[in-house]
Amino acid sequence: MKTVITHFYNEEYLLPWWLEHHKKYFDFGILIDYRSTDRSVEICKEICPHWQVHTSVNSEFDALNCDLEVMCYERHIQGYRIALTTTEFLVGNVDSLFLDTTARVQWYIPGIRFTQWSPYGSLDTKKLLWEQLHNGVHYNTDPWAHQCRSLHNFNDIKYDLGRHCLPHNTEAACVFHYAHCLVGEPMFKRRLQIQHKMSLNDKINYLGSHHFYNIEEGLNIHNLYEMHYTYITDGESDCSEYIARFTKK
Repeated sequence: MKTVITHFYNEEYLLPWWLEHHKKYFDFGILIDYRSTDRSVEICKEICPHWQVHTSVNSEFDALNCDLEVMCYERHIQGYRIALTTTEFLVGNVDSLFLDTTARVQWYIPGIRFTQWSPYGSLDTKKLLWEQLHNGVHYNTDPWAHQCRSLHNFNDIKYDLGRHCLPHNTEAACVFHYAHCLVGEPMFKRRLQIQHKMSLNDKINYLGSHHFYNIEEGLNIHNLYEMHYTYITDGESDCSEYIARFTKK
């Protein structure tokens, strides 16, 4: 069994891309809904009807509690599993990572943080994201830009906060991360809404700081632009070579 786990809140824009892509690699999915008010749940059931949608035990996004919930589900899964956000796409020779073995396997898969600022632009929903977005910070420039995700076949995993790992131990696959591609109103709105689902504890401790500005002032188009170009795009380059490497047929 090969399982992918994600958690979401009002992700009706990204979910069609995400589900259609990952159902090619995974037999099963566990989709944790943070009480979405849009069509997210319906979209999950339409595209992957045999995957499970669960209402989160958490009423808000809290880094520690979110990780604990994911680990709880992972303890009851057989075979390979990986936890991704709906802005993360596992690409490359993914099938080569699913080794037929009873030994413990854990792949640390590197990532590329794609970046683009165009809140009044648009994306073509009929095209793949990597056919439209090419600029970013890849793992060979800055491995901290988007740290590795873990693909593993054992059920006693214990993540550090945020479920990231370093360093990578494979380049057969890569995680393309699009949370910082603020192209068009839907991508911009989904980014801003997350701050309203974050726990006060996370904000006080500055966890998930890319999702909010500060406790006194909410994230908006002005301070998000400031954040985008003073931190997110540091080391940005054209990643077309990496895109071609991981998406070639």
